[in-house]
Amino acid sequence: MSPRLILAATAAATILLGLAPSALAEDPNDVLPDGPGKDVVVRACTGCHEAFQISEKPRAPIEWEMTIGKMVDNGAELTPQENDIVYAYLLKHFGKPAAGDAAPPVPKAAAPPSR
Repeated sequence: MSPRLILAATAAATILLGLAPSALAEDPNDVLPDGPGKDVVVRACTGCHEAFQISEKPRAPIEWEMTIGKMVDNGAELTPQENDIVYAYLLKHFGKPAAGDAAPPVPKAAAPPSR
């Protein structure tokens, strides 16, 4: 390998490594909206999962309840109060209507007055 190529590769690696902490690496928790409970979700959930795994699939209330239960069974450390906080946060930001729940009715346009 030529000395110029080695120098260029070294310079490129130095630049990339120097930028990695700020420009190349994103905080995986940025996909989680700010709000009450985010800190508990980050602490309890992102030790094993990337935040995008939480945000990528909205779940119905019962699905979040079951998911949190599974995670606790697998070692997630939550007090009963924190469990409620995590559930409320996830449902608010990543919830979907439960199966069978009707979507809110769409208002019909007002009919023009008859003449």
